[in-house]
Amino acid sequence: MTINIRYLLGIALLFSFSVISAQVRTSYTFEKGWKFTREDNADFIQPDYNDIKWQSVVVPHDWAIYGPFGIDNDRQLTAIAQDGQKEAMEHAGRTGGLPFVGVGWYRLNFDAPSFVKGKKATLIFDGAMSHARVYINGQEAGYWPYGYNTFYLDVTPYLKEGTKNTLAVRLENETESSRWYPGAGLYRNVHLVVTEDAHIPTWGTQLTTPVVKDDYAKVNIKTTLVVPSGKQFDAYRIVTELKDKDGKVTNYVVPTLEEALLTAKGKIMVNLDKAYDIFDDVYAILEKTETQNQVIMKGGQPIETVKREFGSYLDKVLYMPVIDLGNKEAEKIITDYLKELRPAAFEIIYSDPKNPLPPKIKQFLFKKSLIWYNTLWGSLAGNHDDNLALTDPEKSYGYLIEQLGARILQTDQPAYLLDYLRKKGWHN
Repeated sequence: MTINIRYLLGIALLFSFSVISAQVRTSYTFEKGWKFTREDNADFIQPDYNDIKWQSVVVPHDWAIYGPFGIDNDRQLTAIAQDGQKEAMEHAGRTGGLPFVGVGWYRLNFDAPSFVKGKKATLIFDGAMSHARVYINGQEAGYWPYGYNTFYLDVTPYLKEGTKNTLAVRLENETESSRWYPGAGLYRNVHLVVTEDAHIPTWGTQLTTPVVKDDYAKVNIKTTLVVPSGKQFDAYRIVTELKDKDGKVTNYVVPTLEEALLTAKGKIMVNLDKAYDIFDDVYAILEKTETQNQVIMKGGQPIETVKREFGSYLDKVLYMPVIDLGNKEAEKIITDYLKELRPAAFEIIYSDPKNPLPPKIKQFLFKKSLIWYNTLWGSLAGNHDDNLALTDPEKSYGYLIEQLGARILQTDQPAYLLDYLRKKGWHN
């Protein structure tokens, strides 16, 4: 089927790349069974240390909230300039008089029955205040000084399979380390996550919703996959399930890039919006599916960088530079591309409606390269976006086409744009 279209509708798609077919992932949350002390001794890391006399606690746990409270816990001799004080004087009460300063130790004997040779184990602390030193079976697994954010450690080398393991955590809050009460201890949850050797790492899935409307939403999913040494990515497959508002899995399936390209092969152009950082992996899939001539690769780097990183591919793919007109080097970058590569199109981005360059770029690229504008967000096209088009298409699509020379529009409203183009006689 041949479609005569003078304005290509670019619909940005984000696919999950080469993937994992089934990931067995076991998570343990360590709440009960903890022992705690405010003493400090290097022997506390030893698995056979007798902690029977320590206090039994449940995590999350904050040692300071149990008191005793007192003025001496946050007494400070200083001059507060903002209050007009010229000489140092005694102050207290900044941290509520809670006894948070000093050292605290936590110990836990735990089982991890799902952990066997060949699997990976990650220990996640949602919050540990502060200067956390973590020991597994008598060996230091890691150190994290900052108490307010979560952190994780690869504890695979330290765990023993088929037996009890000992976790010991030393925390220390220093004096004058906070203006207000900062917390103390393992004040948030602690988790152990056991995965296969090939796995999605902690924080390996990033999900954003750049467009959310009453009847429509755009969801971007970026997934990182770690594969064992010597294994290839194409030996695995990521399967993404979509759930409805009630938490039930729907029939919708997020395709892999290979599946999507095979579906699109010989039918439509495909714009890979987020592929630059994985150029090598993507090109292997393009080659495998024989779709190099219908996939648009793009990035915002100067031509020198692109040639250095992916020069061997540039004569085999459709590469489109993304030019931000807010960059003072924008005109030079375009000139360099025209000399070195002569791209079929440039994606032009500008956020300031008063930027004088867009009309100039129209004249400069006339009969040289096509101009592509992204109308998904106002910050990409000087506010001439899809939202404006819904109320005044002439000030949006019409302006970009007639005033700025756009010949390719990337939109979330393809049916609406097509209707506008037909009414103008620009599409049949």
